[in-house]
Amino acid sequence: MQADSPEAEKSQRTVIAMRHGGYDISGLTEQGAKEVERTGVTLRDKFNIEKILTTPELRGVQSANIVSNLHGGRVAVFPVKALGQSADFTDIMTMLHELPDGVREVLLVTHEFQINAIAIRLLGEEMAVSTGDAVKMSFNANSWLELKPGMVKSLATIDKDGAKELAIGSDLS
Repeated sequence: MQADSPEAEKSQRTVIAMRHGGYDISGLTEQGAKEVERTGVTLRDKFNIEKILTTPELRGVQSANIVSNLHGGRVAVFPVKALGQSADFTDIMTMLHELPDGVREVLLVTHEFQINAIAIRLLGEEMAVSTGDAVKMSFNANSWLELKPGMVKSLATIDKDGAKELAIGSDLS
């Protein structure tokens, strides 16, 4: 890319969508908390998460708090309806478009359905994401308002084994 091209001037923005850990009626199970913690260590060590938005359901808030604690509590957790079980892609995009431009990396802790909605609309493909695992999508834009389908420039899965970059359009299941 040429240094004087409009794309070169844009900054990278990253959405990391994490599926909450395994749960039962009382919230995260011990195993679910471990799933989130293992992935959370990778998030802490490899990414610069600036904001954590989570489904308001208890298992999501608990998962988000585990990740925040691994970041020394410096990243605040914000429960938002736009990531709840009844949320759709339009709700999620509206929420992302409202992010301050100073935020470059955001973690969304949500449900499998919402992660698939994001992947299908932004990538054109479904993604299989196990409990406690995540997917990272980065794109170049001056503002979150510019985010739209087809803009993803890099893609990775994140789990207990670390972050694995994927080619866009590769088999994501």
